[in-house]
Amino acid sequence: MNGARAGLGFAVIPLVGGAALEACLASVPRSAQRVVVGRVPARVAAALQGAGSAVVDSDESVPRRRAIAAALAGSDWIAFCEDTCRLGTAWHASFEAVRDEARVDAWSGPIEIDPALSPRGVALAALEYGEFAPHRWQRLARDHVAGWQPVARLAGLNFVVRSSAIAAPAPPHGLIETEIQAGIVGAGRQLGLHPGMSVRYEVEDRSGATVAARMAHGRIYGGGLRARLSPTARLLALAKCALLPAVLAARGLAGLPRQRRGDARAWLWIAAFALAWSAGEVVGIAFGRGHSLQAWR
Repeated sequence: MNGARAGLGFAVIPLVGGAALEACLASVPRSAQRVVVGRVPARVAAALQGAGSAVVDSDESVPRRRAIAAALAGSDWIAFCEDTCRLGTAWHASFEAVRDEARVDAWSGPIEIDPALSPRGVALAALEYGEFAPHRWQRLARDHVAGWQPVARLAGLNFVVRSSAIAAPAPPHGLIETEIQAGIVGAGRQLGLHPGMSVRYEVEDRSGATVAARMAHGRIYGGGLRARLSPTARLLALAKCALLPAVLAARGLAGLPRQRRGDARAWLWIAAFALAWSAGEVVGIAFGRGHSLQAWR
């Protein structure tokens, strides 16, 4: 797949596998290259082999699997997609409408959260992706452009990056969306969100919906901050963490699907996950990432 570059490639990262992976792949445009990196059922692997697709069996962390996929892809744009989501029917046409926008190096769209998820699953989704919900993502907008909007950040669930904006070779720890996006913004480029590039988060990531996993992800984020901040700025970031549980919990509650806003069990999970993330972020800022990346699977 390293020949002449084609238009669009997908790096599909299985978190759940099985039917979830098959449904996700079925929503991917047929014209796009596909690189699936993770544990893949034999029948799915057999169907994908050839026709511009590749399957890599791997139990590495998610960032490392993204890096493997990026190295294999031969496309001008690469979409990093997790199998907990399914692309909307207008996704591809919407991407094609904006892909030539010269100012933008990464794209994404709104994230609809399936209200049928368990209390724990919907709590994780609301915390991670609630600010990208169809009724909330406009808060991230930095300007208004006809058809799309520049935004402050994009979600890691499904985001498309111009291949030339991805570091090559990738860092040893792999590709993390916040680091990719920081590099784009630091280069004076933009992140864009198109309303038509929506995805639906509809399969629960049970391994990610735990207190331990949320603490590990908080430490990953905090460790990334530590690497970029001066000692004085680290102290300021630690002080801000005193308010972080309340900020995250409020964001998660606001991001719940309308049908689940009265679910007390989801509220409790949101509170637990917000506390765990905040604790992890404190540890990451103070001591670095440690082995937390190994838990991101």
